[in-house]
Amino acid sequence: MLFVDDEPNLLAAIARKLRRDFDVLTACGPEAGLECLRDQGPFIAVVADMQMPGMDGIVFLSRVKEIQPDAIRIMLTGNADQNTLRRAVEEAEISRFLTKPCSPELLRDAIMEIVGRATAFPPAA
Repeated sequence: MLFVDDEPNLLAAIARKLRRDFDVLTACGPEAGLECLRDQGPFIAVVADMQMPGMDGIVFLSRVKEIQPDAIRIMLTGNADQNTLRRAVEEAEISRFLTKPCSPELLRDAIMEIVGRATAFPPAA
């Protein structure tokens, strides 16, 4: 799975905490995230921060949807207002919206639940 954020320390912490449960790749910023998606994908899930320089998480996850439509898309943000949630669901078709700070356990459980649901019911051919 791919985690995209503009905070390197947060990415390092996420990778440390979740590497026992998942194969984790991180990208610092949306452009690096798109490059990873193209060069190292496909990914079962992509988790992105909302507030990133140059491209917000909704635009980024919308691009993920275009490049890899079957990827599960999760928004992780400190800005949990209704408008942001509505836009994320409508534009990027996210599966989950989690607010920062988010414990590694909550993040792991949310990802496992979504990935488990997706693999139990794969997309129709």
